[in-house]
Amino acid sequence: MGIYHSRYIVSELAPRLAFNAIRLCGGSGIAKSLPLERFYRDARCAGLMPATSDECLLYAGKSAWGLT
Repeated sequence: MGIYHSRYIVSELAPRLAFNAIRLCGGSGIAKSLPLERFYRDARCAGLMPATSDECLLYAGKSAWGLT
């Protein structure tokens, strides 16, 4: 269960961290020439990559109930 739990936490936390970094840096922080734009874009897509956030939650729930 550890890897799925970790994957879920990271895929949910990364977009929030990137968003807050952009808020701190202001609108210029999202310029294509700066790495923050790429970090934000990559973080927003993290929940869609295999295993998706939903799959991680499903596996973690099954594991908690001893169904795996």
